[in-house]
Amino acid sequence: EPFASYFSGNTVQICPVGALTAEPYRFKARPWDLEQQESTCTTCSVGCRTVVQSSRDELLRYQGVDSDPVNHGWLCDRGRFNFEATNSDHRITNPMVRTDAGLIETQWNGAMTSAAALINEALRTGGPESIAILGGARGSNEDAFAWGQLADAIDTPYRDAQLGDGLPIEVLGQKRATIDEAANAATIVLIGPDLKEELPVLYLRLRDAAEKGRSKIVEFSAVDTGMSRYAWKSVRHQPGTQHDAVRTAIADADIAAQLSSGPVVVVVGRPNLAESSDATIAALQNVLNAVPTAKVLPALRRGNVVGALSLGMAPTSSDGDAIAALNAAAGGRIGLLILVGSDPLNDCPDTELARRALAGARRIISVDTHPSESTQLADVVLAAAAYGEKSGTTTNLEGRVTTLAQQVTARGTARPDWMIAVELAMSIGDRSFGADHPLSNVATVDDVTDAIAST
Repeated sequence: EPFASYFSGNTVQICPVGALTAEPYRFKARPWDLEQQESTCTTCSVGCRTVVQSSRDELLRYQGVDSDPVNHGWLCDRGRFNFEATNSDHRITNPMVRTDAGLIETQWNGAMTSAAALINEALRTGGPESIAILGGARGSNEDAFAWGQLADAIDTPYRDAQLGDGLPIEVLGQKRATIDEAANAATIVLIGPDLKEELPVLYLRLRDAAEKGRSKIVEFSAVDTGMSRYAWKSVRHQPGTQHDAVRTAIADADIAAQLSSGPVVVVVGRPNLAESSDATIAALQNVLNAVPTAKVLPALRRGNVVGALSLGMAPTSSDGDAIAALNAAAGGRIGLLILVGSDPLNDCPDTELARRALAGARRIISVDTHPSESTQLADVVLAAAAYGEKSGTTTNLEGRVTTLAQQVTARGTARPDWMIAVELAMSIGDRSFGADHPLSNVATVDDVTDAIAST
């Protein structure tokens, strides 16, 4: 029978005699052939610590590291085996520009000249408000910082690391819980997605808290989830009515008593992408009104969304988020749409809006590792280095900053996102980084990390 588990790789890793071997690694190398560095998984926002192993400059295996505050050595299979995407034959390995024959590979000099020309053209004809930069959550802190600094230099009002699929950035301003605090709270209130599907190792940590009797879980959801069997109370509600469900439940004597029995952590996220975040935020506020001392752990999906939002890829105004940008593009008011590791046609919950936006944008630059529906519409595609091909740092959902390791050479001529952003900024004339700008003289990713620390 197939071994059907979201966590099968953990069984292989802890096999004491090495008799079990995962198929993607089997016969590729012996353990003594492997070179390795410690890194952080960025598949989701939990930020599990890993060892990245390679042989002959090819990623071959990820192993979990026993990081006590985060993953306790566990990895989900999605994170453990996604090195196969980095090794994929479908990688974008060189920059491309659009010609009458379609997208064709070109040299970096030509691609960057074309990209800079598109930025300058948009600034000249439509001003800063005609440029939108969307994405950044799939890269490193250094990538997000560099793109945020470029957005500042251009002075665009449109930038966002989320694509209408997350929570308002204000949730990061709440008293933030750590994963450890959540896994040791007297009460865990779950308002959001199925953690087993979206943030699997956080699911393991909270399941352990319930099974060991450290915590009682009060779950609010529209359907049964992976956590339902471990919850002390599961409150079902119609989609979009979780705020009413929370308000009613808090009046229940048993739940009210439990909420007052000790520390409370609210794990909050979008339960699904078909409903807005308004009901979720209202539900969170109902809990905080009842328990002002409660802490919040934001269950945001994408790997470095917290880092990207914190370092310059958050909207600078309420009408500058991704949905506003896509509406502006659909209305023909965006002269240049820059997609940084984002694919609105698949990432945005409103696919029809995304389709109209990409059709309405006069020019598109896409920075990505793999072709997508959105890259196929781009005028310039810039090949980005993937996980394991670049170093730097990342920030998980609790705000913990950890390192990323470059273990192998980037495929083809792909470059890290931060390098692309800095080179573009230095190529756009009047709005380029000045001599006193923190990124004006960077040569390495460590220089970018230092610039983040200094500013």
